[in-house]
Amino acid sequence: MVHRFLIIGLLVLGGCTSSLPDLRIPTALGEALPTSNIPIKSLAAQLTGPLPDNSKTTSDLYLRSFEALIFTTEWGAKNDYIRKWNIAPISYRVYDGAHQRLKMAISDTAAMLSDIAGLEIQGAIKTKGNIRIQPNIFSDTSYICGFSFYERKYLSGMLSDWFLGDGTIRQTEIYVSSNLEEKTNVTFEECAFEEMSQILGIWNDADVVKHSKWRNRIADKSKRLTWHDAIILRTLYDFRIKPGMHKDQALPIAKVIIKELLDELNS
Repeated sequence: MVHRFLIIGLLVLGGCTSSLPDLRIPTALGEALPTSNIPIKSLAAQLTGPLPDNSKTTSDLYLRSFEALIFTTEWGAKNDYIRKWNIAPISYRVYDGAHQRLKMAISDTAAMLSDIAGLEIQGAIKTKGNIRIQPNIFSDTSYICGFSFYERKYLSGMLSDWFLGDGTIRQTEIYVSSNLEEKTNVTFEECAFEEMSQILGIWNDADVVKHSKWRNRIADKSKRLTWHDAIILRTLYDFRIKPGMHKDQALPIAKVIIKELLDELNS
């Protein structure tokens, strides 16, 4: 999308820029959280866009979208495996220095995503949090609104990723500049919405489906996901889709889940 500023693909140390490596290849399958018991039909008030039909054409289109969103990345790293959270609850912490509107937007987005994906995402009070929302500490504008799954060790110049060996996500950081709205046409609410939804395992933007918030160009500025987006998240967080699964194993399962969800919506 036009306002995406990537930090995951760049490491800035002492004025040098170097590409990050491909994501770690999982060596085992992880455990998945139980599938949400909230009927997808009940999410109507939280979603936007037209209700999809349950035709084979739509089902096939959504499967292609799932593959593009989950198994390709915006920063060019190879990704043939499912990577998702299996922590309950997932905690987030907004660090000092963040704009008050950003704090509110993070809270609202976390509540919405909890219902849609079937996760439990809540604010952390005494811990660092699994999701750390930090003010931009870099001068480079590519860090103005973005996420990272790599821990930066400034003195040693080394990186360690925050994926476990079975493909589960254990931690991430979101960086947001305090002058985001001065330097871009992106609001704090849009940044929070975009980054919080994508760190659940949506690694790319894709134009396969017209009605989606994970497109390269978005005209609709509402802070709600579409029915398509909800189906993609529900599919990813179905218990049958395991962390660490290769896409050749995951896609046939995703095809079944997508058809089930479309049938449920149209029953």
